[in-house]
Amino acid sequence: MKLSQLRTFLAVVETGSIHGGARLLGVTQPAVSSAIGGLEKMLGAKLFRRSSLGIEPTEYGRAFTVRARALVEDMRRAHEEIARMRDGSTGSVILSLSSTSARVFLPSAFARFRETMPNVSVELNDATWAESIDRLRRGVIDFAMVQGPPGLSYPDSVEVTPLIALPLVIGVRGKNPLVRSRSLGDLSGATWLLPGRPAPGAEVRFAEMFERHGFHPPKLVMRCQSPLTALALLQTMDFVSLFAEPVVRQEFSRYGLKRVPVREPLPHLLHSLLTRRDAPLTTVAAHFFQCLKETCAESVG
Repeated sequence: MKLSQLRTFLAVVETGSIHGGARLLGVTQPAVSSAIGGLEKMLGAKLFRRSSLGIEPTEYGRAFTVRARALVEDMRRAHEEIARMRDGSTGSVILSLSSTSARVFLPSAFARFRETMPNVSVELNDATWAESIDRLRRGVIDFAMVQGPPGLSYPDSVEVTPLIALPLVIGVRGKNPLVRSRSLGDLSGATWLLPGRPAPGAEVRFAEMFERHGFHPPKLVMRCQSPLTALALLQTMDFVSLFAEPVVRQEFSRYGLKRVPVREPLPHLLHSLLTRRDAPLTTVAAHFFQCLKETCAESVG
């Protein structure tokens, strides 16, 4: 199986036609047809079928698309790895991060990384837990930093490196009448605005935060994907929200928000690094990975 065959296959998947794949790659249509035919003969399965819109992957083609993308990405990283070993200054790293991870840990880790590898290209993607898992599975990122509750299950193909558990803090604007509340029971009737895009089961765990203490969970719970937008809304409206402790220290005074120190214990969010079990990190990715680990370790100290 040749790299050129994989790239040809993916070009046809992307464009939906032999003609489109040939145009995208700058080759002839017979060359594309030959490459696809060679792959189908090697795999012993039809990868495409005709449809009213052109051609589309079969069940085998869809399964092979995932592997083909991962193989092409792995080969790209292998080329970069060798180039960096040869030249000592090239390469790239692509990673996904949760919004809290990016806000709290990334600046120091990125500065540490650039001190030793200033010429390496870095691509940073804000992503949900599920998006990070999917990108890792497809091989389009080197690794991910995610947040979720301790004990969250991950696919077998993913290697999990736990880093740090951050406590959650309840926040309201200073003029909110609930600012003097000292129990979750006082807040169960409030309108909650939860920032970020949650890991699986977040709604259930939020309800359990109240139920384990004998309180009814809030009926009005809204989600806001952007933590910055959530902070701005809390600044002017009587919402109640949850933020990681470092965000509280960095942002609450700027937005005129106050923490509500309830007596019931609040959950933690565990920040972890994720890699693919079947694909070792390149030298540059491994270095960024280590920079994030060291930054988290220092924040604990």
